[in-house]
Amino acid sequence: MAVKTVSAWTFLIGCICFDQENKTIAGFPGAEPYDGPSLLEEECDILCPCATPSVITEENAARIQARIIAEGANGPITYDAYQILLSRNVQ
Repeated sequence: MAVKTVSAWTFLIGCICFDQENKTIAGFPGAEPYDGPSLLEEECDILCPCATPSVITEENAARIQARIIAEGANGPITYDAYQILLSRNVQ
């Protein structure tokens, strides 16, 4: 399940409590399910890829629009993608 929301802070603050009570983040107030082609490539300030290894690769790194990538667990960025992101000043 991926969720895109305009207000990240509201989402982060309430999401944990909502998930604990409902066992899902689907239906969280103010958020809507994402059904676009690639959540990783959406415009955003901070992208937090977590849990799945190698989701950012040399094939999609040039299309990443985030200014900052906060890596979570399991190595979401390949070495070649990392080099592309560095050349684009993605932090």
